[in-house]
Amino acid sequence: MIFVLKLFGAIVIILGLTKLYDVVKNKQKGNKSPKKFVFGIVLVIIGIAIFPSWSNSSIDAEKWAHSEFREVYWNSVNTIKDTDSQIDEIVFYLESDSQQLTKNAFDNLGIEYKDKSPEEIKEVLNRAERKIKDANKMINDYKVPWYLSNNIYKDGNKIMALQSKQLDLLQEKVQGYKKKGGKFSEKAWDIRTKLDKLEEETNGILEENNLLYY
Repeated sequence: MIFVLKLFGAIVIILGLTKLYDVVKNKQKGNKSPKKFVFGIVLVIIGIAIFPSWSNSSIDAEKWAHSEFREVYWNSVNTIKDTDSQIDEIVFYLESDSQQLTKNAFDNLGIEYKDKSPEEIKEVLNRAERKIKDANKMINDYKVPWYLSNNIYKDGNKIMALQSKQLDLLQEKVQGYKKKGGKFSEKAWDIRTKLDKLEEETNGILEENNLLYY
């Protein structure tokens, strides 16, 4: 029933826009039709009133939170966590001072130290970059339209936007290490601070609306 009403609302909007287009087109030819113009406006208003209101039903919103939102949320969380760890691990091989200290410690313990080649480091960073891009694409695919004003949709979009910002910062981190190597470490600390603030803001919204409990 809800789907039928959504479809009906969309059809009414399209009809209204078509009427308005015809009025504008005829006006250019010198034919004015105030009644048709008013009728077109009325159709658009009715369609807008029907379509978003039924699309904003709590049942649909809760289903979205339980399936689509939950899927994209956890995918983003895991991507952020995994890629951040991978980047931090590889940074060790880009910082010569830290690397030498560890190498000396391994030698003292009689443990063989295995270095990573520039190609291996580059591949790890490229792999992290691909994961970040895939996660960001998924967020864009799962965002709901602006006219869905149910709080579940609105808060879900807010959280996905914050996660997208985190992914963008990780992307900046990857690019920084690719271009500057270990010299990017100081800038990376600033990025870490921003990531922590975004995560805190995300968790605050989740605690407030219990989006993951639907």
